[in-house]
Amino acid sequence: MRSSHALWISSPILTCIVAVILTAVPLGFRDGIWVTPAFPLICFFYWSLHRPELLHPIAISLIGFFQDVLSGGPIMMWALVYLVLYSLIQGQRSLLAGRAMTTLLVVFVPVAFGALGLAWLLASMYYSSFISPAATFSQIITTIVLFIPICGILVQFDRRLSLIG
Repeated sequence: MRSSHALWISSPILTCIVAVILTAVPLGFRDGIWVTPAFPLICFFYWSLHRPELLHPIAISLIGFFQDVLSGGPIMMWALVYLVLYSLIQGQRSLLAGRAMTTLLVVFVPVAFGALGLAWLLASMYYSSFISPAATFSQIITTIVLFIPICGILVQFDRRLSLIG
């Protein structure tokens, strides 16, 4: 019983880590741009809304750091992006809790543009050069398209773990 409870408690962190690893694997090549959805953005959005007590800011920072190391990007860039997302969701949690998935998608669209736009801006500043926004735009669109299927998986995962937690 203890191991199942530990799995339930660590499930947001584990799914976010898996999402970071999946983000390191491009889904395809389109118009000279690797398509890599921001799976962790979806996971952080979902868990920040549904189980924020299981997603501590220190864990968010460490997962963001892990993504930076894995991607070779500016250190702590993703940690900052995910902490901003977490804070924004916490501020709007009472308005968003219990909403339909389509409503959450409508909310997620500007969140994706804002979060990935912030990452693009931070990377451009870090590298002191204008990074083409085409790859970021491709990532935003791909992430938005995958939002409902990924959240559907997280909902099922969350429901099953809630039964044992």
